[in-house]
Amino acid sequence: MRWCRLVTVLLGIALAVGAHAASPEYAWAQAHLNGQQRGSVLIVRMPERDVIWLEQRTLQDWGLLDLASQVVREFDGTAFIALTSIRGLSAEWHDAEARLDIKIDASALPYQQLQVGSRPITPAVAARSLGAHLNYDLLGAHQSGGKTSASAFFHLTAFGAFGSISNGLSWRDDALNGPSWLRLETSWNHDVLDRAWRIKLGDLTSASDAFGTRYRVAGVQWKKEFSIRPNELTFAPPVITGLADVPSQVELFINGVRRSRLQAQPGPFEINDAPVLTGAGSAELRLTNVLGEQVVQQINYYVDPSLLRRGLWDFDLSAGWRRESFGVESFDYGAAQAQALIRHGVTDRATLEARAVLAERQHQAELRYVFQFLDWPLTVTTGAGAAQLQSGAYAPFGRFGLSWRWQRLFAGIQALSADTNADDSSPLPLQRQVLARAGFNVGLWSVALDTLYRRRNASDRFERRNLRLSRAFRTKAGHFSVYAGAFRNSDSQAEDESGLHAGLSWSPQHTQRVAISARGGAQSQTYSSYQYRSPHDLGHQAEIHNLNDGGKATWVGQYTGRYSQAQVRARAQTDHFGESLQAGAQGAIGLIEGRWFSARPLGASYALVSVQDHPGVPIYMHNRMVARTNARGLAIMPELLAYQSNEVRVDPLDLPLQSLIDDTGVRFTPSAFAGVLVDIPVSTDTGVELRLMRDPFSPVPAGAVIYRDGDDARFFVGSGGASYVEVRHAEEHFKAYWEGGQCRFQISRSQLRQELQPDLGALPCRP
Repeated sequence: MRWCRLVTVLLGIALAVGAHAASPEYAWAQAHLNGQQRGSVLIVRMPERDVIWLEQRTLQDWGLLDLASQVVREFDGTAFIALTSIRGLSAEWHDAEARLDIKIDASALPYQQLQVGSRPITPAVAARSLGAHLNYDLLGAHQSGGKTSASAFFHLTAFGAFGSISNGLSWRDDALNGPSWLRLETSWNHDVLDRAWRIKLGDLTSASDAFGTRYRVAGVQWKKEFSIRPNELTFAPPVITGLADVPSQVELFINGVRRSRLQAQPGPFEINDAPVLTGAGSAELRLTNVLGEQVVQQINYYVDPSLLRRGLWDFDLSAGWRRESFGVESFDYGAAQAQALIRHGVTDRATLEARAVLAERQHQAELRYVFQFLDWPLTVTTGAGAAQLQSGAYAPFGRFGLSWRWQRLFAGIQALSADTNADDSSPLPLQRQVLARAGFNVGLWSVALDTLYRRRNASDRFERRNLRLSRAFRTKAGHFSVYAGAFRNSDSQAEDESGLHAGLSWSPQHTQRVAISARGGAQSQTYSSYQYRSPHDLGHQAEIHNLNDGGKATWVGQYTGRYSQAQVRARAQTDHFGESLQAGAQGAIGLIEGRWFSARPLGASYALVSVQDHPGVPIYMHNRMVARTNARGLAIMPELLAYQSNEVRVDPLDLPLQSLIDDTGVRFTPSAFAGVLVDIPVSTDTGVELRLMRDPFSPVPAGAVIYRDGDDARFFVGSGGASYVEVRHAEEHFKAYWEGGQCRFQISRSQLRQELQPDLGALPCRP
């Protein structure tokens, strides 16, 4: 009995001591994770067991909850987790400073996504202006022997919210055929921005078939147009990964050029939108911590633009009637034809492609599979299909290709073989074709060997080999580019030929270029040229060319003058046939939102810039003067990139002293096959003195307030009706108010004299 009492007492003492040892201690601590301050946190300490518990939600905020063993304990209704349950983590408590230092292997932290830049999917396209323009190209020619001819080309385009409608015409008059008109292409285009579709109705060019041939068709086309989304990558960019042990600044270098500067927290990170070039390259990450210590990481990458990223579709579907005798006949259409090209990114490294052509006695179908082999910088292309022969039978064909690039070495081969057993009447363009290329780059030097073998049929074979060594470099004397090499051609339809070739290009300034080349062999050839171009888009361009081909010399001199309203050109040539002279003019006239203009030839996208009736103002783009406003303050930007952000600006020093401008530059995004009106808001603030009179003998009372219509500007009337107002627009309307009365008056800019502050004298103000 005594023993039982003794055991009971000892157990009670042990339990009491254990309960006292396990009592928790609460504290607020300044937490540091891998040297980075994370603020104040609530902890629970078990001093006797050397265990520190941290709130579960804090670990979740830090991204460490998934690393814990999920041993959760509640203290006063709040969930805590022991730091000892997190693998790879060590914690040190500094009681005097109430600081908790936590260290964990950076590789165990969650991944961070570092964003180099945003990639808008749908471009912010400027409002589609309503308008039309006519491009023209006029040319007259005279040849030795008294032969003269004249020709003209016209291309009319109308555009608006409906899309764009265009039609091309040509005219020619010569002594042999007399005058004649010819229709070229007529079509309607419409882009669906949110889908990146382009729909075309009329004359069009189809996608290439299995042998690379494109067809002119009159019909309808529906295709994916990636140029509508220029910032969207069609291929999967490389994922560049790194590891930061402490908070660091990350500098990204692509092929030795810094492209971005980012901030990384401790842990692994990845960059999946790096602005890399296609092909093989190297990325360098330079991590610099707060102490200035730097760590450099090298990553090699490989990008093939022929591979679509996962889930992306590309297609080109067309149907219609094949256009025959284009450039000779206006309305010559043949058999009906339907054609399809469909590509799909199966994975980021594999793309499936299908092509088909359905036409009278010309059927084709091919399936291709393009993929990156493992993680190597190697792209493999395989394909198989069948094509209909003249006899109606079908000939199978296959293709195989390799494209490899590693550091400074590159090689590739593309082979296509068709089992036709056909003679010259076969509609297929070839039976066998092999194109191979290999080379390497060393510093500024590049060496490449190209080989082409093509067999059209049993009696038509061609083979070419070309070895080329080239280098480009810059010195104080300018930019140089040199090359030298050897070639050999073997043609069953002509004599074999082999020889050497070399060339030199020198640009002492960015406005001049001198080129010399020579080619030896059975028929030697030399070529030389000099080109000069004005540093601005507006200006002059002159060229002189000399070609000596087997002892037959040809000289060509050409001049082009680019002006805001038009472009003129002249060309003189002399050769063993005689002499010839050509002269012509190119330009455009158009109308956008009721404003007429004339300009140089217009591209697929352009802008009409308005500077509020200010003549002679230079318009700049990319720090280069590209146009000058005419007498009505209008200027044309003739060649812009559709669906890409463009910016035009003016220099305030080129504007009159009284001009007011809020922003010297305007950004806009034009659509394709159309023009857009861009207003640069410039106003002229002219101060005017006058005396306001209610009638010839009664001035407006002193103290009256004058309000200008359209804004909140206020002016005041002094003794004897003396007033001062500011005129900004061509015509301004004002109201004057005083106790017991009011009146109105207006001022036209045409009333003002060319003075800094005109005085209009007495001006009637009527009720």
